[in-house]
Amino acid sequence: MRHPTSLRLAILAMALCAIAATASAADPEGEKPAVPFIVETHVAAPRQVGEFGLVSSKYDPEQRFSGVSLRYQHPLHPAARIDLFVYPIGRTDTERALDSGMQDFSASLKPAVDGGYYRDVAFGETAEFDLEQSVDNPHLAPDATPTDSDDPLDRHVKARRAEAARTAAHLDGRRLSFRYDYSPDRDQVWIPQYSRTYLFVRHLHYFKLRVSADSADMDEARFFDVSDQAARALVPAVSAHNVGSCSDSAIDVGGDGTPDEMATRIIDGLLAAELRRAVENCHADADEAPIGDGLSVNVIRYRTNDWRSR
Repeated sequence: MRHPTSLRLAILAMALCAIAATASAADPEGEKPAVPFIVETHVAAPRQVGEFGLVSSKYDPEQRFSGVSLRYQHPLHPAARIDLFVYPIGRTDTERALDSGMQDFSASLKPAVDGGYYRDVAFGETAEFDLEQSVDNPHLAPDATPTDSDDPLDRHVKARRAEAARTAAHLDGRRLSFRYDYSPDRDQVWIPQYSRTYLFVRHLHYFKLRVSADSADMDEARFFDVSDQAARALVPAVSAHNVGSCSDSAIDVGGDGTPDEMATRIIDGLLAAELRRAVENCHADADEAPIGDGLSVNVIRYRTNDWRSR
C-alpha cells in the first residue's frame, strides 16, 4: 500500500505539471492571437475493421461543416449499403444533441419524398443504442489493485479513476429503423428498402451511420443483425482528432481546506480534465494525429472565424 504522504506528494506533483502545462499554453500578455476552438480535425478511418472494408472516403473542403463521408462493405453482405458520416457539432449536451439530430434526420428525408425519389416512408420508434469503446489514456485506466486501503484519499482516487474510466468508455446513441420505397430515376419503378440510422456524439462530432438494403436482397432479421454489427464495429474505430483551444484546461487548486480536502479537489480536477480530453479528443497540435498505411485520413481545416468561443 502506498504511504499516504507519498500519495499526497504524487498528487501535488501531478497538479504542478498540469498547472505548468496550462500556463505554458496561455499568453498573459496577449502577444499571440487567440487560437480558434478547433483549427483542424483529422478524421481517421481504418481501411479494415473486422470484416468491414472501406470502399470510399469523401470530403469537400468547400462544404467542411458537412464533414467526411465513409462507405464500408461487408463481403458476406454486399447488398447492405453502409455509410458513416462524421461532421462537427462542438461542445454540447449529448442527450439534447442526439434528440435534435434524430429529428433533423427524419425531416431531411422530406426533400427526397417531395422530389419523387422516396415514397411511403414508415418510421419505427427511436431507441437507445449505446456502445462501449476502448480508451487509450493511462490516467483513466482502472486501478487493478484492491480498494480496501485504510486511507480515505487513496480510496477516493481509485473510485474516481474507475468512475472516469467507465464514463469515457460509454457512448450514448440512438437508433431509428424505417422502411420506404425508392425510385432511383423517378421512373415509377419502386424498390422497397430497409434502412436504419444510428447517431452518436463523439469527439465533438456527430457520428451518423446509415445502413440500407433492398428488401428483396436481404431478409429483415439479417439486415438488422448486419446493421447493428456495423454500428458496434465502425463507430468506435473511426476517430476525429481535434486540434485547437478545445484542448485548453485549467485545474482549480485554490480555496481553503485541509491538505486532504485540497488533494481531493486537485485529483478531481485532474481526472475531469483527462476525461474531457478522452471524450473530446482535443490536442494542442497535430503531432498526435493518427497516421499509418492502414488508415484513410481526411483533414478538415477551418477558417479563423468558423468557430466562436465555446
